[in-house]
Amino acid sequence: MLSIVFRVLMISIFFHATVSMAFWKDPAERGPYSIGRTTLIFVDEQREDRSLAVDVWYPIADTTAQVPSQYDLIFDSFASEKAVDSTRIFPKEFPLIIFSHGNNSIRFQSIFLSEHLATHGFIVAAPDHAGNTLPDFLNPSPPAFTAEDRPLDVSFVIDQLLASNQDSNNIFFRRIQSKKIAVMGHSFGGFTALALAANYKTNAIDERISAILPLAPARIDLTPEELASIRVPTLILGATSDVTTPVDSNANVIFEGLNHIPRWLINIQEAGHNSFTNVCLFFDILEDEPIPEFIRDILIDQASEACSASLISLEQAQEITAFYATAFFKVFLQKKLSYLSFLTGKVVEAKNLPVDYSFEWF
Repeated sequence: MLSIVFRVLMISIFFHATVSMAFWKDPAERGPYSIGRTTLIFVDEQREDRSLAVDVWYPIADTTAQVPSQYDLIFDSFASEKAVDSTRIFPKEFPLIIFSHGNNSIRFQSIFLSEHLATHGFIVAAPDHAGNTLPDFLNPSPPAFTAEDRPLDVSFVIDQLLASNQDSNNIFFRRIQSKKIAVMGHSFGGFTALALAANYKTNAIDERISAILPLAPARIDLTPEELASIRVPTLILGATSDVTTPVDSNANVIFEGLNHIPRWLINIQEAGHNSFTNVCLFFDILEDEPIPEFIRDILIDQASEACSASLISLEQAQEITAFYATAFFKVFLQKKLSYLSFLTGKVVEAKNLPVDYSFEWF
């Protein structure tokens, strides 16, 4: 529950939003940090040695003489334009954000957002949900998977990273702010973020999570009672042209089902379901590669909801996503309350943003 002081600050900042904006850097602009990336493997012995590949992006001092980080698409790879291979994290503690990918996708599906947030002083970790990734289609014996594995995967990754935070031999030793953790996710990953903050089925709420950001979320089987149990600040980003998880039956219903928390619903006009991903880049890289036809069909289908000429440009959709996500996490993880000014309806008008905006704090 928000304190009285915080509510007063919110009211004051909302009334002075236009003035406040002039004094703070636009959240969509790149942050002050260079960024490193590493891939870790975590094995959950309590769940039949379930193995999770986890990408982690984090602030570093500089990228001098560093090798660009490579993203492996199995049939090809490409170099990051921002992240480098580095084991020297910036000497400071940072909030932790876990990203949960979409159905049959991959941990680095939304590179633009993970890398952007890292430049703003966040550690971002994204696990592959084993058994529910695109590469699993190539595995003759993929790992067992159910929807309930997803929130358990995220909680396990938090466990492992917080253990690393206490290990003097680990690069994340004393670099994670253990009381400042959030979860964001796309589609099935949006459901995952919600499930972690709700009394979902037999899973207890992960009390370490202090904010969630579902992107084009799938409501799946979350009940009204489960949605009403969520008590952390929530920002939902939807897409009005989404045909996979239409906003009317997903994002909008989820927003209306929340209560007693500050919550935002920002639906990007004419955005598609995958406008929150880098699928267009992946498709361009793999288009001429000798990949299995069924993989090509999946990529074509996914690209149709991001790269189509009938949709908002991917660059603009990603800029809007980075703008709101960064402002939201700066407020609720970094406690920079002045960034509330970027979360107001006045900003929609001032920047002429193509979004449908809703906000409630009761």
